[in-house]
Amino acid sequence: IHGIGGAHNDALMVGLLVAGLAVAGRDPTARRVVLATVIVSTAALVKVPAAAGLAFLPLTVLGGWRPRLRAAALVGATAAVTTVVLTAASGLGWGWLHTLDVGSSRLSVFSPVTGAGVLVGNLLTRAGLVDSPGPVLRLFLTAGMVLAGGTAVVLLLRARKIGPLRALGLTLIAVVALAPVVQPWYLLWGLVLLAAVGGEQVVIALGALSVALCLAVLPNGRSLVRPPLYGLPVLAATSLATLEVRRSARRVLERDRVELMTTVVGP
Repeated sequence: IHGIGGAHNDALMVGLLVAGLAVAGRDPTARRVVLATVIVSTAALVKVPAAAGLAFLPLTVLGGWRPRLRAAALVGATAAVTTVVLTAASGLGWGWLHTLDVGSSRLSVFSPVTGAGVLVGNLLTRAGLVDSPGPVLRLFLTAGMVLAGGTAVVLLLRARKIGPLRALGLTLIAVVALAPVVQPWYLLWGLVLLAAVGGEQVVIALGALSVALCLAVLPNGRSLVRPPLYGLPVLAATSLATLEVRRSARRVLERDRVELMTTVVGP
């Protein structure tokens, strides 16, 4: 609804990011790593958050830290060359670098960090503890970005245990949740990757969450839900997902019980 109906670049970015990761995941040879890096770098030039995928590409290479360190150097060099070549070929120049923080200049009602900063800032201002809510908001936004960066580093270090795709998906979700500006379709960055590596229950839950996000804001910017009812779609979708997960769990337990009885008793 949002990726196509709203003509957002997020859909193009996610498509290129997934394609690059798929190329690297099939057979992580040097040639495929280079091709994957070119594709992911192109995704990052569409929208910068895809650059996080470059940090996780070396982790798809099998072996110890030395092969992955060589892969990291290869990824870095390839990404730099790709960025320079595509920027020159587009004829748009490097002016886009000065617009990376434009979104943070306005408040976002969907950003938990921004909402908390505004609330606490207004309360402290009314209590006479601060002159204005601005410094408090900036403190919250800075803390959110620091926490997002720390979360990304932790997930990168644990990617070998939990899987590179899952770690990257969680990283993108954390960046969105802790960013100064949040739009519902931003969650597509990580949800697509989590759906690709998740089981049946995860896919059901993510599907329900996607329905709720579609109801939050339409592609034209109009919201179907007005305050103070913003949370109702999410609550309804979460309830439905919880019921479905429980039913799925019961079906799995029943199937396992039948298989166990068949094994013990025999046909």
